[in-house]
Amino acid sequence: MKTHSPMVIHYVVDMDRAYSFYCETLGMTPDTRSAGWSTLRCGELLVALHILGDDSVEGPLPHAGLNLEVDDLDAAVKEQIGRAHV
Repeated sequence: MKTHSPMVIHYVVDMDRAYSFYCETLGMTPDTRSAGWSTLRCGELLVALHILGDDSVEGPLPHAGLNLEVDDLDAAVKEQIGRAHV
């Protein structure tokens, strides 16, 4: 089976905060943005952020992860530390 357009959906409670984190801290490329659904690009991967409202029947997964492979781990860590908004 050949696949294309891989997408990962992360449920968030604060779209502005999550969008800023993925853009500014992780350096993903903005794609679309709205109050309830936003997407960012990480190479060929599309990362979608989906808002969870107070009345939502959906809930966050108790354990979810996003694994990103880099060529140079030390350089990637230094880059993320430089972007940190602590």
